[in-house]
Amino acid sequence: MRRLLRYLKPYWPLMGLALVLIELAAYAGALEPLYTQQIIDAVIVHQQYDQLNAFVLLLIATVVGISLFTLVQQYIQAYIGQRVMATLRLDLMANLQRKSFAFYDRHAVGQIVSRMTVDVETIGRLLGSLFENVATVVLGIATSFVIMYGIHPTMAVLALAPMPIIFILTLRFSSKMFPLMRTQQEILGVMDVDVQQNIFGMKVVRSFRQEDRAVAAFEQLGGQYLRNGILSGKLRAQNMPLLAFVMTTGVAAIYLYGGSLILAPAAALTIGQLYMFTRYMTRLIFPLRQLSVTISLYTNAMAGAERIFGIMDEDSDVQDAPTARPLPPARGEVQFDHVSFAYLPGKPVLEDVTFTAAPGEVIAILGATGSGKSSLIYLIPRFYDVTQGRVLIDGQDVRSVTLHSLRRQVGVVLQEVLLFTGTIQDNIAFGNPDATQDEVEAAAKLAKAHDFIMAFPQGYNTLVGERGITLSGGQKQRLAIARTLLTDPRILILDDSLSFVDAKTEQDIQQALKAVMQGRTTFVIAQRLSTIKNAHRILVLEHGRIAEVGTHAELMALNRIYRQIYETQFEALLEAPLSPPERAVLLPPISAGSMSPEGS
Repeated sequence: MRRLLRYLKPYWPLMGLALVLIELAAYAGALEPLYTQQIIDAVIVHQQYDQLNAFVLLLIATVVGISLFTLVQQYIQAYIGQRVMATLRLDLMANLQRKSFAFYDRHAVGQIVSRMTVDVETIGRLLGSLFENVATVVLGIATSFVIMYGIHPTMAVLALAPMPIIFILTLRFSSKMFPLMRTQQEILGVMDVDVQQNIFGMKVVRSFRQEDRAVAAFEQLGGQYLRNGILSGKLRAQNMPLLAFVMTTGVAAIYLYGGSLILAPAAALTIGQLYMFTRYMTRLIFPLRQLSVTISLYTNAMAGAERIFGIMDEDSDVQDAPTARPLPPARGEVQFDHVSFAYLPGKPVLEDVTFTAAPGEVIAILGATGSGKSSLIYLIPRFYDVTQGRVLIDGQDVRSVTLHSLRRQVGVVLQEVLLFTGTIQDNIAFGNPDATQDEVEAAAKLAKAHDFIMAFPQGYNTLVGERGITLSGGQKQRLAIARTLLTDPRILILDDSLSFVDAKTEQDIQQALKAVMQGRTTFVIAQRLSTIKNAHRILVLEHGRIAEVGTHAELMALNRIYRQIYETQFEALLEAPLSPPERAVLLPPISAGSMSPEGS
């Protein structure tokens, strides 16, 4: 709660104004029973009818004043609540942008979205009403007590006697509701994940005829939420009548004691004053009930705040070092120095990987599924950090430079292409929003995307559906390549980025990329023969280690892992027998030595 209150700090002046308005409304509300008491005692009992119009006008003025003060005050509170929600949501979004990829490996997207929406909303509702409700109760009771005490001290104390009991009952209600609300928020997060997965995977669900299973799984989650909701409703149903009983008992005590004062030989209280005391008590019922609602909002908001701050407080596995400095314009030498990496402790994905890529070299990476190909290249832009060893660019450890400067010079085209809802122009210019139209078109031409873009009626202004569903797989990959090329990276990484294009398109892109690769160090994960054969060197990974390294001809002559993969996957594309290579390099499976361009 202390942490949430810091979000209110910029709005203390407005909250001070709201406090003044609440007190004015409370004072005006406290005057209404006084005027009603005057009407009863003066006009009805003593038949002073000439004063009736004056008291009625005062009552109307009081109601109008209460309405105006409440209107402005509630607008201020709503304004503050919405601004706090916007700030909190922005802070969470900025925090998520700084998280490492390991964070997103641990958390489901639906749970994160739930925190951004449902949890922030509950916090906003609390902060938008907390100050108002608490201040209304406190100031309303204080103002009423001062007036009542001035008329009859004993009656004033008797009128407020139920308040401590109501406060204790409210606290007990809160303590029972808090764990229920926390569980409800957690279930909502799981439900969001379930809905999102079913929507994204609808084709898979229907392909395997699992619609009923999806509905049954959601029904189970909904059942848990329903049972908790019924239990919380039961607690509310028990709490509200109990509060009403306490208040009614208090009113009955006022009537008994006040009636005895009126009927005493020397009347110490008038009928109007007795009615006034009961009116003050009943007027306090509403703010006290609102306090109960506020407690319920508080339990919801605290559960949401725990989830939000739990995410925000998770340290990123990858972040700038305190002494990090910008990476100068890179020549493009990339060195892996005895690198080991594991996603989970004790389960290494890469072990003792050592090699050097010279500026301008094209390095192809080949291996079976799970051999560590993608993990290897993800270490260059620091999507993940090495477990042991170092990754260096131009002799500088990538952990010693700022992430922004590093990723500005390392372009990555992922196998799993993500396009954003918007135009084709926006998607290509995503990494360089200031690019001119000519620069965007030049990048698209290099990626062999310009022709199919211009075939659309709206060209580069064509809208792309969510996740690029209006485009074919090959078209999406060409747009992804164009998006990366527009940033002009010194180091280019292609993570099997040609897997969804046809052979003719792949050949066209390969020809275009030859010019792009000039002066750039390029890492290519690919399974197709044409991509691999043209690389300066090929690294063959096996169980997270470099097993072989060399050119296509050299590795074919070794007649080991590479040749087996080649003959298995590319048998239909085998060309004429290759002439014997001049030399080949075979590295032992346990350790891979450093390879320089001259040594290859």
